[in-house]
Amino acid sequence: MKEAVLLIIFILVFTAFLAYKNLPETGFPGENSIKPPESETHLTLNLSSNKEVYHSSEEVELKTTIETPAKLENLTIKVYGIKDRSGRFRIDGERMVDVEPPGTSETFAFRMPSCYGCAGVSPGEYEIMFEIIKDGNTIGNFSKTIRLEG
Repeated sequence: MKEAVLLIIFILVFTAFLAYKNLPETGFPGENSIKPPESETHLTLNLSSNKEVYHSSEEVELKTTIETPAKLENLTIKVYGIKDRSGRFRIDGERMVDVEPPGTSETFAFRMPSCYGCAGVSPGEYEIMFEIIKDGNTIGNFSKTIRLEG
């Protein structure tokens, strides 16, 4: 009888061990945790400017900020906006970057058109777009509205 009880206890302990061993990682603090695939990495994006209202020929500084908990390599930062009447963006730039946690910032400098009529840009509000591109696919975007005055 004693041997049967010991055998049952051994089987229960062994079964519990096998079940525990096959559990996925739980991500307790201080342990290795499961990381999502890069395509599911959370990005926090922001686009800020040195001013909200601009005039002819003024310099525009646009600061892009990318925050991420994971290292991301070979990203393209694309900033564009203020389309003229011929369909060309008057603000248009891109840069390749690698992002280490917690994140990075890049500043782009552009000059506003000097002549609204000649440049085909009228006074008003314009949306400036900020995109993050990885392997040809947009993985994040953010926009900001600025105002042009004569």
